[in-house]
Amino acid sequence: MRGQVLVRRDSSAARHEQYTLIDSKVYGVRAVRDGWRVVDLRQPQRLGPWLGKDAHGVWKVDLGLRLVGGQPKSTVAQRRAHIEQKKLELEREYSAASSELQSLERVVTAAEDLCEKAHLTSEAAFTEQHRRDARARYLRELEKKADVQQKKTQCADAQKRQQASGRL
Repeated sequence: MRGQVLVRRDSSAARHEQYTLIDSKVYGVRAVRDGWRVVDLRQPQRLGPWLGKDAHGVWKVDLGLRLVGGQPKSTVAQRRAHIEQKKLELEREYSAASSELQSLERVVTAAEDLCEKAHLTSEAAFTEQHRRDARARYLRELEKKADVQQKKTQCADAQKRQQASGRL
């Protein structure tokens, strides 16, 4: 950047914009994330070519390829922070699944005990409807337990994958 120039846009107030000299001509410029670019001072959203300094410190148009595809580059610190955040999230999910599984173990045990009692006791104590209800409840609780076990296993697998990718 060489300095600032006063620019008027239509009937609006004048503003100071940055400029530089390239080959004895004045060009508006703007600092962007990856360097400096030529900009239309009347329409600042219109960006032109990239700029760079040569070996003598003189501003030149950068004719090198600047491919605009792919993801933005992340720093090592950003990558580590992301890995650590994901690790903590997976640990919380695993811990929550473990707690839920312990709770469901008690519920399944109670439902199983009721189902056994209903089927092993005399006809007078439990009706056929009570037996069906007890069996249905036991099966529902077993399905919930299986779902939580699967969730816990998926969390453990994700932790292993995350640890493996964190070492790369």
